[in-house]
Amino acid sequence: MGKPHVHAEFICAKANGAVVQEKMNDQEIFFDMGEDDFDFVDNYEYRIKPEPVFPVTRMTQQQIKKAFHASAGETEKGWRGIANAAIRRAIEDGDVILPNKD
Repeated sequence: MGKPHVHAEFICAKANGAVVQEKMNDQEIFFDMGEDDFDFVDNYEYRIKPEPVFPVTRMTQQQIKKAFHASAGETEKGWRGIANAAIRRAIEDGDVILPNKD
């Protein structure tokens, strides 16, 4: 058996349903390949699209309960209050992950 194709890992991943991204070697930004695009060339770099990573709240049960009750008990505002408090806490703690420009 001969040497595997230089991009065999990505060709197989794409064939199995993974989203593969590509960029020209001299560019900075990766783009999703089209579903039917199986043209893998030497002057491009490839990767499997990374999964997004989201922050997890460090708020205690008491802090969550306080945010809920501070919203005057109205369910819509209550859930919004909890979400906003969690976002605010994540920003203050430096846990916010900005979108990757790749």
